Amino acid sequence: MVNRIVYNMKDFLRILAIVAMAFAVACQTDTPVPTPTPGPEPEPEPEPKPELTLNVEVTDITAYNAKLTITPSNDEEEYACVFISAEQQPVEVDDYEQMQIIIAQLMPAVFTGPTTHSLTPLMPETEYVVLAFGIDTATNLPTTDLYEVRFISGKATEAKVEITSIELIKLFDAEAIIAIDRSYRQKLGDCECIGIVEAKTNAECANLYFWWYETWMKVEYTYEAFLEDLLMYAPANNPEIMDMYYSMDVDDTFFFAGIAEDDKGNLSEIFFGEDIQLSADMTSPADEFFDMINEASPNTFIIAR
Repeated sequence: MVNRIVYNMKDFLRILAIVAMAFAVACQTDTPVPTPTPGPEPEPEPEPKPELTLNVEVTDITAYNAKLTITPSNDEEEYACVFISAEQQPVEVDDYEQMQIIIAQLMPAVFTGPTTHSLTPLMPETEYVVLAFGIDTATNLPTTDLYEVRFISGKATEAKVEITSIELIKLFDAEAIIAIDRSYRQKLGDCECIGIVEAKTNAECANLYFWWYETWMKVEYTYEAFLEDLLMYAPANNPEIMDMYYSMDVDDTFFFAGIAEDDKGNLSEIFFGEDIQLSADMTSPADEFFDMINEASPNTFIIAR
């Protein structure tokens, strides 16, 4: 009897456990477990910005000029560029030091985006090098490798035209000009005199390069120095007022020099004029100035001192 009770008790406990498990399963089945709300997706790591690259091309090479085209890989980053004769390049140092020297000593032009420029003046049959690189203008430090393009300028060909004379035709008192037309005050306010200069050529020319120099420069300057200096400026646009950059004493003398360019881009030999000394007794009546300006020939220049 006792054993039967014990066995019945065991059966009862077993049945109770089974019922409890069933109840637990039923509760789990009837009551869904809430799904946790997912957090925000993490920000993706930014892709590294590709380094600026430069495509540097030199084309249309002649004896005196060439065309430079630079195409960067993006239009936002800055890059620097210079062109120098090959003998000026500091090749004894590595590329990074070259870029530092260029930044510190040559004051390179800085650009963004594609650019095209004329490389001038060049000397005939001379080797040149274009150097370009990315630059951080805030720190003045290079940001890319050094890009280098070397080229040799063309052989000079004799022009079909030459200058036969450059003469001072008339000299006027600047104050007398301003008294007649006050619009000249802004340009001539600091000048003492204004002159009309005419250049003559043996044939029609495409461009005329013209300047004036103090007499002592004939001894101190080489022919190549005059050539490079004359080509440094754009061809004269006539008539225009061209300022003398230096002040001369009354006893100083100067001379005109010029180069004619034909329709093929060939240049004449440099014409060197005779020495001239200015004086007040050379001045003409101011009203003649305006008549001459209205009738100026293509090779007429106005100089102011």
